[in-house]
Amino acid sequence: MPPRPRSAMHLAVPILRTATATAATTNRVGVDLHNQSVTRDQPGPIEPGDIYEDCSFHPLLCTHVGSDGDHLSGISLIDASGPRGCSLRHCGVIKLSIADVVAARSDWPGYLAGRKAEFEAEQDVVAADDRAPR
Repeated sequence: MPPRPRSAMHLAVPILRTATATAATTNRVGVDLHNQSVTRDQPGPIEPGDIYEDCSFHPLLCTHVGSDGDHLSGISLIDASGPRGCSLRHCGVIKLSIADVVAARSDWPGYLAGRKAEFEAEQDVVAADDRAPR
């Protein structure tokens, strides 16, 4: 699957660096579409050991944050494929909760279809906002 296009809804914010580790942070705004459930980006940096969603909607266990602060590597918590990589600048990476992973593992086809629908709805909102007069 090609990478999801970046939008105002998927913006990587500056990388947080500490003396001991490199961490990456995302900032994704959830969309309330008639009270439908939307997976929300969890606050904080993404570090090895954290769970994030790649541009193929796979929940991943983060195994590495690149020294450039842009590249994340991880192992899928759905099918153990890996290493899988994403760019914070070019992919719609979000940090996930354990509840998100449990939902994905309990019904992967349903979770995947729901996440794709959420992403498409976000793109529709962004496109409508881009067309709005200013």
